[in-house]
Amino acid sequence: MKTVITAIANPIINNELKKEKNIEVIGNDIQYKDGVIEILEKNIEVNYIILSDILIGEELLINLIRKINEINKNIKIIIILTNENKKEYDNLISIGVKKIFYNNKVEIKEILDIINEENDTDKLIEEINSLKKIILENKNINNIQN
Repeated sequence: MKTVITAIANPIINNELKKEKNIEVIGNDIQYKDGVIEILEKNIEVNYIILSDILIGEELLINLIRKINEINKNIKIIIILTNENKKEYDNLISIGVKKIFYNNKVEIKEILDIINEENDTDKLIEEINSLKKIILENKNINNIQN
């Protein structure tokens, strides 16, 4: 069973997730950024956090994600952004966000597909092998240049 925290200011998605048999949603949809950390500190065994950039609070979204990663670096984070922004997208991906959606383009089925993924390990191995190949190619290019 996967445990999920939602903090998206959208109780409908929270309630839809609660209907799923293999998902345990912790509490109600959180409405403010500090609430995410409060809940997470009490429930460290969380698999997924679904966050929105419209949550109330002074904390920058990127800093909130860093705090989440400090508490539990294994949590997979799904973000729902109001507007598309390439720089913000790149920054969020670089700190470990699993998936980013945009408000007008997210459906509960897409979120469920991510949570229900069973081949995370296969994808990770594939990505590691791809990165190894890139590193070796760059090393070979550097050796040739020298």
